[in-house]
Amino acid sequence: MKKLVKKMRKPFIKIKDKFLSAHAKFLETKAGKITAVVTDRLAKFFGTKTGKIALIFISFASNLVFVDWKFSAMIIVMIYTHEVGHIWAMKRQDMEVSGIYFIPFIGAAASSKSNFPSHKAGVLVAIMGPIWGFAFAVALGGVYFFTKDPFYAVMASIAAIFNLSNLLPIYPFDGGRIAKSVFSSIHWSLEIIFMVLSGISLFASGILSLYHKHFLLALFFIVFGIIVLLVSLFWEKEDLSALNFVGIVISTICYFVAIAIMLIFAIWIINFVNTEEVMKIFRVY
Repeated sequence: MKKLVKKMRKPFIKIKDKFLSAHAKFLETKAGKITAVVTDRLAKFFGTKTGKIALIFISFASNLVFVDWKFSAMIIVMIYTHEVGHIWAMKRQDMEVSGIYFIPFIGAAASSKSNFPSHKAGVLVAIMGPIWGFAFAVALGGVYFFTKDPFYAVMASIAAIFNLSNLLPIYPFDGGRIAKSVFSSIHWSLEIIFMVLSGISLFASGILSLYHKHFLLALFFIVFGIIVLLVSLFWEKEDLSALNFVGIVISTICYFVAIAIMLIFAIWIINFVNTEEVMKIFRVY
C-alpha cells in the first residue's frame, strides 16, 4: 500500500518542485516583488486587531446580500462561537494562537502560529468547535421557549445543522480532521487515501450544486475540492505522536456520539420552525 501511494504521488511531487522553482523566479521579478510587498502588508494588517474587526464587518456586510441584518449578525455570532471552541482547545494544548479570521461568503478560521503537538490535540481542537457551536444552538433553543419568538427557533435549527455538517467525515471539515488524525494513526497511506476521497467528494458536490444551479455553492465546493486534491498529492507525513488503540476508539466513539446528539436536537428543534419566518429572513427564495 505504502509503495503504491508513493508511486502515484511521484509525478505530482515533481510538478510541485517545478511550481516552487517557477514561483521563486517570479518573486525575483518586479511584478513578483510588488506582489510580495502587497501580500505582506495585507497579511500584517489583517493580523492586527483592527484588521480582524474589519473582516468581521466585511463578512457581516456580505451576508446582507442574502439575508436581513438580524440574521447576518446572528450568523457572525454563531460562527464566532464555533471558532472560539477551537481557540479554547488550542490554548489547552499550549499552542500559540493567532486569532479568529473571518472570510466573507465562506465563514471563519481559528489560526495558530504553532503546529499541533499530537494527533490527540488535533482531534480535541477539531471536535471542540462543533461542541461549542452546538451549545450555542441549545442556548438559542432555550431563548425560543422563553420568548416564543420564531426567529430563535430558526436560528437554533440553523446553528445545529451548521455544526452537525461540520462533523461530516470530509477534509477540511472538523469531522474530516478527526478522521484524518485517526487514519494517520493507523497508517499514513490511509490518511492520503482519505484526503483524496475528500477532494473527490467536494468536487462531486460542486458539480451536483452546479447541476441544480446553486452557482455560489458550486464554486465553493469545486475550488475546495481541487485544493484538497492538490494538497493530498503533495502531502508529507506529519511528525506527530499517533493515537494509540484506546485513543482511536475513544475519538471514534466521541465523534459518533456528538453526531447523534446534534442530529436528534436538529430534528427536534426543526419541528418548531415557522416557514414564514424563514422566508422573511432570506432575501433570495
